[in-house]
Amino acid sequence: DVVSPSTTTNLQKRLFRAPDPVKDQSYFLCALTQKQLSKVIFPIGMYQKSEVRELANEFQLPNRNRPDSQGLCFLGKVKFDEFLASYLGNRPGD
Repeated sequence: DVVSPSTTTNLQKRLFRAPDPVKDQSYFLCALTQKQLSKVIFPIGMYQKSEVRELANEFQLPNRNRPDSQGLCFLGKVKFDEFLASYLGNRPGD
């Protein structure tokens, strides 16, 4: 089984949040175009993170003991304020 974005009646693809709210990345994936989204498959998308870890242990995967990534480290060397500004723009506070 795999989870892929669902298709609505007008053939638009829709992205839903992951079942594990701690590891959900729909906020990042929402930038995908319809063309990109039509090719996406999430082969472990229906599992909670804890279940993925259990499966990794069961199958003795080499990354089974690797710690979770934290924050925005998966983006590389990007300054947090610049990352947010690129998606949200700059709005001065009160």
